[in-house]
Amino acid sequence: MNIPKSFMGVNRKWHVHVLTARQIRNRFAKTELTLPDPDTFFGLCVPDTACIYLNKDQHATREFLEHTFCHEMAHAMFFCLGKAEHNEEEIDALGAILHQMWTTQRGTQ
Repeated sequence: MNIPKSFMGVNRKWHVHVLTARQIRNRFAKTELTLPDPDTFFGLCVPDTACIYLNKDQHATREFLEHTFCHEMAHAMFFCLGKAEHNEEEIDALGAILHQMWTTQRGTQ
């Protein structure tokens, strides 16, 4: 599975950034956004800027990084639907389903 640099969601371009914890800290140093500790979080979806951040320091395998992207994309999908409150169990389940669908797809039509 290839993690995209961007994708469209409800006529809005979402950007995906795969960064180190240090790069994430630097990127948000001068903002008012309260972030989880970049040394411990896996991914983050920021609807105000339509960005997904993946912390590459926290992923032991490519598969785990891909799963995290799918989880954060599920958050983006809910934001695109106008839903600000997200149930993490549902988001994680949807992310897991998306990841499995993408990684097991076969053939073309």
